[in-house]
Amino acid sequence: QRGAELNDYGIGGGDFGVITPWTVVYSMQLMDLEFMKNLAIEEGATHYLGVGQIIEAYTYSILVDVWGDIPFSEAALGTDNLAPKYDLGENVYPQLFTLLDDAIANLASESTNSPSNDDLFYGGDLDKWRKLAKTLKLKLYNQVRLVQNVSSEVNALIAEGDLISADDDFEMMHGTTLTPDDRNPGWVQEYT
Repeated sequence: QRGAELNDYGIGGGDFGVITPWTVVYSMQLMDLEFMKNLAIEEGATHYLGVGQIIEAYTYSILVDVWGDIPFSEAALGTDNLAPKYDLGENVYPQLFTLLDDAIANLASESTNSPSNDDLFYGGDLDKWRKLAKTLKLKLYNQVRLVQNVSSEVNALIAEGDLISADDDFEMMHGTTLTPDDRNPGWVQEYT
C-alpha cells in the first residue's frame, strides 16, 4: 500500500528498498526469536523456549520453501556476523525436524514460566503448540517425500492423531473494531 492506493500490482522503484520480507524476517523476527530463546534458557522457561523453537522452525521452513538456499547455521547472530553463509535448503530441513523434536520435549518439561495471555496464537495452551509442532513435522515430511522415503514417519504421526484441527489453527487473533482498525491487515487490504 502506497498512500491511499490499494494495488497489489502497483510496484514502484521504491518498493524494493530496505524493508523487504527477507530483511524483516532476518533482521527483526529471527533476532527477536533468538533473544526470546536465550532469555528462556537463562531463566529456565522451557515452555517459552519450545514455543520459540516451533516459530523458528516454521519461519525457516517458509524461507527454504520460498528461496531454497538460505542463511541458517550462521543466521540470527546480529552484528557478530553481518554476512552469514547460505546453507543448502536440503541441509536445513533435517535440522528443522530436530528443532521441532526439541520443542516438543521442552513443552513437556518443567518450566519456571509458561505462556498465558501473552501468547497471541494459543493463549498459553501448550497442547495446541505441541499439535502445531507435530503438524509442521507432517508438512515438512510432505515436502521431502519425493527425495526421501518418510512413509514410516508420516504414518507414525497420523497414527498418533495428535495434529491440529480447525479449533487449533495457527492464526494470530485480531480484533473486530473499525476505529482504531485492529482487524487482520490482510483482510482489511483485500476485502476493503
